[in-house]
Amino acid sequence: MGEFNIVKIRNFIILFVLLNSIILNANQKLEKVSLQLHWKYQFEFAGFIAAKEKGFYRDAGLDVELKEYKHGTNIIDEVLNGDSNYGIYNSNIVVEYLKNRPIKLISSYFKRSALVLITKPEIKYPKDLIGKKIMASTKKDFDLNFNYIFNLQDIDTNDLNFVPHTFNIKDFVDGKVDAMTAFISDQPYKLDKLNIKYNIINPSDYGIFNLQLELFTSTNESNKYRARTEAFKKASIKGWIYALEHKDEIIDIIHKKYSPDITIDFLKNESKITERLILPKMYKVGSIDKMFLNRQLDMFKQISNSENETLINDFIFYNQQEIDNKKLNINYTLLWQIFIVILIIIAIILYRQRLLNRYNIKLKDSINKATKELEESEKELQILNENLEKEIELKTHELRDSLNFMNSLVDSVIFGVVQSEMDGRC
Repeated sequence: MGEFNIVKIRNFIILFVLLNSIILNANQKLEKVSLQLHWKYQFEFAGFIAAKEKGFYRDAGLDVELKEYKHGTNIIDEVLNGDSNYGIYNSNIVVEYLKNRPIKLISSYFKRSALVLITKPEIKYPKDLIGKKIMASTKKDFDLNFNYIFNLQDIDTNDLNFVPHTFNIKDFVDGKVDAMTAFISDQPYKLDKLNIKYNIINPSDYGIFNLQLELFTSTNESNKYRARTEAFKKASIKGWIYALEHKDEIIDIIHKKYSPDITIDFLKNESKITERLILPKMYKVGSIDKMFLNRQLDMFKQISNSENETLINDFIFYNQQEIDNKKLNINYTLLWQIFIVILIIIAIILYRQRLLNRYNIKLKDSINKATKELEESEKELQILNENLEKEIELKTHELRDSLNFMNSLVDSVIFGVVQSEMDGRC
């Protein structure tokens, strides 16, 4: 009976906690924010759609409105004026930032250029476009994305023939234009379905990367609502990871709820191309590559003479954890540099000590060798001296014997002479 009561109490507690949680969630006030897209609803924005539909934004305390692009909308002004909290746009945000506009880059999704030039089959290189009709939104946007590859071949884009973009591939199919700017994720698919032959001039093939799917906000939004911006960033990345891992589910949602006029087959093809542009197995989804930004800044360096590194650090939105990690990285870098310097000093000391030891050993060997040679020389000199003394002694004896003989001889001669004189007298 007691066990039964314990079970009832435990169940009551669990039910109470669940009900309380439901009530709290129901009463939780979500912050309303909006994201301005730079085109129509399709798989290009699957990550944001997934974050909304799967509740990732809601879990982050956000009620997000995804705003489809309307013709004539200036996306940067839309965000900086506060009409939208966040926006998706291209390399124009870098250009406007270099003009001192208060822009913060939150996340970067595409790691290859999505905007390409679709041309007639016989047009294979930029130089082949001289004298041809090119359909582009504006000359400014064209230069922003393609001017570099034309400069490589000494082609002035002012000499090219531009016509306004109708965003209708029929103009290309009917031969009204020879080339058009297009997103690689959708337009080639449409041409393939029509069995239209074409060629693609892709900036990525020339080592150029243009920003195309960039999540940005205003400096005011990022400073005033840092926590909200962090939450939006994380939820969006979570949405993209989910969308890439559950393509069919998100495609079905986009087709039924957002763009019923777009076929499932079209969205499936777009999802494959989008994944190739994001490269999730090579880069962290949403990560910002400073090398790519440096390339952009180099392309637009005539706008500003400031140092790239300073510009990049001011341009990027860092959440609090990234700021803390950055500080730690700086400290670790400094410690590592100090450690390297200490290692170099120790290595120099050890190397000098080794050289000194080798020198000392050589010097000691030289001294020992010289000492040995000196000792041997002394012995030789001593032997030579002894031999010389013996030779002198021998010569001295011989000389004495000679002197004695001479003396004896002289004495004999003198005695003989004296004797002869004495005999004569007698």
